[in-house]
Amino acid sequence: MGLAGTKPTATPLETESKLTTMEYDKAVGVKDDKPLEEISRYQRLIGRLLYVTITRPDISFAVQTLNWAACPNTRRSITNYAIKFGESLISWKSKKQQIVSKSSAEAKYRSMTAVVAEATWLLGLFRKLGVEIH
Repeated sequence: MGLAGTKPTATPLETESKLTTMEYDKAVGVKDDKPLEEISRYQRLIGRLLYVTITRPDISFAVQTLNWAACPNTRRSITNYAIKFGESLISWKSKKQQIVSKSSAEAKYRSMTAVVAEATWLLGLFRKLGVEIH
């Protein structure tokens, strides 16, 4: 489960882009941002993309940014991880945290808690299946 063999991959989205609501734009004085014409089309598209991430985890970052919008209004951090067994990806998550963290360290501990819980559950599952893990 180490990261020694990982390779960088291109994402179809700039990693530092921030999407905001119209209310936030009005509060900070942004005037050149055009609102969406048909919100339901956007929501259907995001729903389809969320479904596609089941088989294409490489687009998870971009999709979660469009769905959760990394909104500065809520100030919530995002928990995301990927767990591999050998060369196979067996579990991944990208979700907005339920609580606003007071610091980036607290947000990172929340993320680590989530991945440790998932890894512990997977190890128990592997033991029950008779898979030996070193």
